[in-house]
Amino acid sequence: MSQVSKKQIKDEIEATVFDSFWTVVAKLTKKEEVGMFFSDFFSKTERINFAKRVSIAVLLSKGYEYRSIRDILKVSTATILKVSLKMEHDGWKLFIRKLEQVEEWEKFWHDMELSLLRLTGGGKRMFKSDEELEVLVRGRKARMK
Repeated sequence: MSQVSKKQIKDEIEATVFDSFWTVVAKLTKKEEVGMFFSDFFSKTERINFAKRVSIAVLLSKGYEYRSIRDILKVSTATILKVSLKMEHDGWKLFIRKLEQVEEWEKFWHDMELSLLRLTGGGKRMFKSDEELEVLVRGRKARMK
């Protein structure tokens, strides 16, 4: 868990810092620039926590159950609930919409769905071919629309 200093800064200073921060982040236009900045900005633990929160949000948006998310990402149901509640906010909704527009992520999450189906299906799905699992994924997506 992140440590927060007990010494607070003035609201005006905090607002100015965040305003400048958001402006600079918005000006990072290349994926490499953004990656370099956030790799340096976040500690390894913060990057892992960030990646898990994003993964939880995407899996929730795709209709996965808490139990499946917990097992695949090795997170607690309390963490999943916290992310789920935050997903009601406009910032998370915007992020998920933008993320879903990226084809690489679509393929990544599609492949993850196949793996998750295989892992959570027990004996009946464990030995299905990729083509049979594709049919299950397509059926699941059709039902969610």
